[in-house]
Amino acid sequence: MAEQLPELKALYDGSQAFDGGQDSFVLPLNLNENEYAAAENIMCRGGIVRTRPDSRSLMTCPCSSFAQGCTMFIAGNGIPYLVFASYGRIYVSPKPFKTYTLLPNIQFNPQSTFIAWAVCQ
Repeated sequence: MAEQLPELKALYDGSQAFDGGQDSFVLPLNLNENEYAAAENIMCRGGIVRTRPDSRSLMTCPCSSFAQGCTMFIAGNGIPYLVFASYGRIYVSPKPFKTYTLLPNIQFNPQSTFIAWAVCQ
C-alpha cells in the first residue's frame, strides 16, 4: 500500500524574509522557515518576495495568437534581428524591434504548431 501524505495546510508565521528561496524538491513539511515550496507570478530577490512586474509587447505583430516560433539573428554587420514565424510566413525585425517586414518568397506550412530554427553561418 502506498504511503499517504498528510493533508498540508498553508502556514502563515508572519515572516517576510525568504532568503532561502524556493525549494520544490522536498516535502513542504521539511522546508526551513525562510523557504517556500512553490509560487506563481512572483520574483524573489534578496529574500524579498514580490509580484512579477507587468510585461509589455515590443511591437504589434501579425502573430496575434498564433506564433510558430521566434529566434534572434545577428547579421554580419552586427545588427540583431528578431526572426519570427506566423501562419507559415517569416518576418524580421531589426533592433530596437519596433517594426517588422515580411521576408518574401518564403512559405512554411501555416498549420504547423511550431517552426524549428537551426544555428548556422
